[in-house]
Amino acid sequence: MDLEIAKPLENATMVGPGWMVNPQATQGHSRLLFVALVGAAIVEAPQQREACVFRRRLDWNAHSSDEIKSTNRTGTDQLQPENMLQMTLSWLAGGNYMTIRGLAGMSPSGIYGCMHAVMDAMCHCPELRIHSPTESQERIHDLAESFTYISKDGVLTGCVGCIDGWLCHIRAPSPYEVPDEAAFFSGHYQKFGVNVQAICDAFSRFTGYCMNFPGKKKWSLSKEIIQLPVGFYLVGDNAYPLSDSLLVPFNKLELKSRKHSDFNFYLNQLRIRIEMAFGLLVNKWGIFKRSLVVDFVNVKKVIKTCMKLPNFCIDERIKNEESAKRL
Repeated sequence: MDLEIAKPLENATMVGPGWMVNPQATQGHSRLLFVALVGAAIVEAPQQREACVFRRRLDWNAHSSDEIKSTNRTGTDQLQPENMLQMTLSWLAGGNYMTIRGLAGMSPSGIYGCMHAVMDAMCHCPELRIHSPTESQERIHDLAESFTYISKDGVLTGCVGCIDGWLCHIRAPSPYEVPDEAAFFSGHYQKFGVNVQAICDAFSRFTGYCMNFPGKKKWSLSKEIIQLPVGFYLVGDNAYPLSDSLLVPFNKLELKSRKHSDFNFYLNQLRIRIEMAFGLLVNKWGIFKRSLVVDFVNVKKVIKTCMKLPNFCIDERIKNEESAKRL
């Protein structure tokens, strides 16, 4: 039975699909069909173009907030100024930028650009401007009165500010950033740093600063401060030269009598204000507890921003205290 069925199969011819048997004929048929469809579309097309239908527009007044708070390609909401300020303050307070950018969902370049934008805005904000002690005669007298108020029994009069220096530790600058990177190495601290001179008032608010000098260079005073009016002066430590516009305490070799010790007591009672100002600066902003790892061109901007913020907080505290007294 099996042999009889197999014999007709041996003589059978295999028949496949038409496109496999004659592919050229199939391609020609497809071309004819395509031409026929195009011709039919042309015949049925209208002789006159219909009027365009305008797309329905959104009510931009109702969706203005959506335009401002756009969504970027990652699907997260756009950062608002409040978030940018929060990230900048967290970084200045000593937070790790990797942790901060992870919470915000930003790239390293994105978070640094965001923080520098905030610091630039603070440095150029008129309300946060640092006012010089020699800005006007009225300001000079106001500063002198505030120092006289905190001096015991009002002994010292005419003081308009306290001056001192602080070495801000930085990473070693590269030859591409400064012409002489070794000039920024401090032999006393055995670290690279930028020497910051600052002046403060009786409330430990910064009223002047200078940070253009390398760590191993001596401090210098601006001509504006040296040329204070007669009867007004700054107070500093023994690192500064004694002059009519700058009073310094007696050193151990110069202490000859009780009057010298009393003078040092009253002078240091005022001079401690600049120590308090630098203490608030370093302890409030944890970024200064280690070497400042930023491009050298941005060191001044970081320090300046951190000086302005305590001034703002102290101003707000004074306003609140004055408001409470009126109640």
